[in-house]
Order: sequence, then structure tokens, then C-alpha cells
Amino acid sequence: MTAVDQAINPRVSLNGVYDWAASLQDDVGLCGQIGIAQLGVLNSKVERAGIREAATIIGRASLGVSTVVHPCAFTLARPQQWAQELSAAKRSVDYAVALGSPTVYTTTGPRGELSWNKAAAAFTEAVSEWADYARERSVQLLVEPTTHYASAISMVHTLGDLLSVTAAAGLGDCLDAYGCWYDSTFRTHLDQAAAVCGLVQVSDYVLGERHSRVRAVPGDGIIEWDAIFAALAAHSDSGAFDIELLGTRVEAEGIVPAFRRAAVWLTERLDAYPGRFR
Repeated sequence: MTAVDQAINPRVSLNGVYDWAASLQDDVGLCGQIGIAQLGVLNSKVERAGIREAATIIGRASLGVSTVVHPCAFTLARPQQWAQELSAAKRSVDYAVALGSPTVYTTTGPRGELSWNKAAAAFTEAVSEWADYARERSVQLLVEPTTHYASAISMVHTLGDLLSVTAAAGLGDCLDAYGCWYDSTFRTHLDQAAAVCGLVQVSDYVLGERHSRVRAVPGDGIIEWDAIFAALAAHSDSGAFDIELLGTRVEAEGIVPAFRRAAVWLTERLDAYPGRFR
């Protein structure tokens, strides 16, 4: 069976951040070309299309929506900006409700001049109303870790810090290994993170790559995906497996073949756990 013919596991999702300028219709078409049944929707693409048109585009294609991406939550050292940021955050939850998405994921926002502990307390305070708003609408709010290069939008760069921040705020985890695989305590915290995971983001890091926005096809790099799958398989649910590819490697290969290869690789790994990831 060729990669083109391979049936893709229904838990596989395609994340629309591969090209922020692409339209929602482009993302839907890409899913169709590859045979992926779920889409991770960038909130700005819903805004550009309009929420009714977005629902029509996705519904016409019979796609599921795995998550709505809200790229950055709060400017933690500037509480005077939180009210405006909260309004935007609530709109992302509204998009999730309209599109039938079970989750919204975000980053904490930058810590600025605050110490890490003060920034964590600020995030717990800032996110409280948003978390309640999401919970009342049966949407799970998730936080993802990022590399240190993304400190302009995040203060969470290890799995341990992710668990600390989300536990304090009563949120779930978006397990993005790309953002924290390198930390020495990653394996120590992996089982705990798997237990509260609402979405898994899938990509890879190729040794020697120095640009933070080059996410390779999984299997091409050194992230310990076998250990991650084993930890996730031990728990009841982990949400969708959302492929997030970016950068020059993917562009050189071509968006369609790169995503197709990633989807086939991911399907083979998920199907290695019969009855678990379906």
C-alpha cells in the first residue's frame, strides 16, 4: 500500500499554523488531499472567514475540528491589558462551540520583567475568568509548552513547568513535545502529563537545526515518540494527535507530501496499539 492509499487513523489532525496566510478553505482542501478527518483551526482564519462561513466550509467537508488555536493568552506583566485580551480569548471559545471543537489551546503569554513565580501567579489570576467561560460551554482549555525561543509568547518551557501552571489554574495540557523534549526531566514528568493531556501535537526536531520554527516530519528527528505513545496509551484519553509542521524542511519537500508522510507515520504508530487510539 502506498502513502497515498494508506487509510489515516481518525485521531490524526492537521494543524493550520503551517501557513498563517492560508485560508480556512485551503486547510480544508489540504485535509481532503491527504485523507485527514480532523483539523486544528487557527482563530485568525475563523475571523477572516467569519464564523458562519467557517462552520459551513468545515461542515461541507464533513471534517471534525480537533482544537481552536489561540496563539497567546495574556501579557502577564501588564494587567491593564488583560480585559482586552480576555475578550479575544472568549471569542476563541465561541469559535470552538460553533465549530464543535472540544478544546482551545494557547500559550501563557510572556512573563516580561516578572520573576517566573510571579508570572505564574499572574497567569492563574488572568486566566481564571476565561477558564470558567470555557468550562461553562463544555470546552477544555489547554496550555502548550514552547521552546525558550518563543519567550515572547510563553513562560512555560519544560513539562514540569507546564504541569505546575496548568494544575494551579485548573487547565489541561497540550502535550507539544517539540517545546520541551530536551529538558532533563521530560521523562520524569511524562506519565503525569499524559494523564491530563487533552491534545497531542506531533512534529520532530532534527539535530543541528537552529531555527525554532522548523518543525520536521515526525520520525525524521530525535524526539522520543515511542516513549510518548507508550505513556499516552496507559491513560484513558489524550484527544487528537495534531500534526504541526512548519518551516524550510516542509517547504522544500512540499506541504502535501510532508503532511501525508507525517499522517502515515503517525497512523502506523497509533495503530500499533490495537483498539487504543481510535
